[in-house]
Amino acid sequence: MKTEIEAALHRAGLPTNQDLRELMEELAQLEREDVKRKRLLVVDDEENVAQGLKAVLDARGYDVEVAFDGRQVLDRMSRDPLPDLVLLDYSMPELDGEEVLREIRGDVRCARVPVLVATASSIDPARMGRASGLLRKPYPRQLLFAMIGRILDAAAERGAGA
Repeated sequence: MKTEIEAALHRAGLPTNQDLRELMEELAQLEREDVKRKRLLVVDDEENVAQGLKAVLDARGYDVEVAFDGRQVLDRMSRDPLPDLVLLDYSMPELDGEEVLREIRGDVRCARVPVLVATASSIDPARMGRASGLLRKPYPRQLLFAMIGRILDAAAERGAGA
């Protein structure tokens, strides 16, 4: 169904996820920053969205991995080194963001990894109470950068106090 929707948008001359990816890859050329020594795991079942986010976050100096579904996230979280932050899409097939977050928080090894949930869905923020933050799609990239920075800073402060 997603493929049909994308094709219809393309035929109508409207932006598609591929267009979004290409735009983000172009923007990445303007977003260059120094290496931050932080690992991010970007999760989105729309491959073009995930790869576009990877491009701009790589340019901002992060070491970025991508996953396209909940199972890939849980598999990645079983290996070291853990990411410093997970940017998690809420609406995914099989395991949605809420289920993935529950699994991450239930694993003692991963429980303290910050998770920033991104969604276009209308969800009750109270249901995502164990998330470190919630972004409503579409969001400005500057807001994404600011939230990632704040969450990583807060995690570093908690780690220093532990």
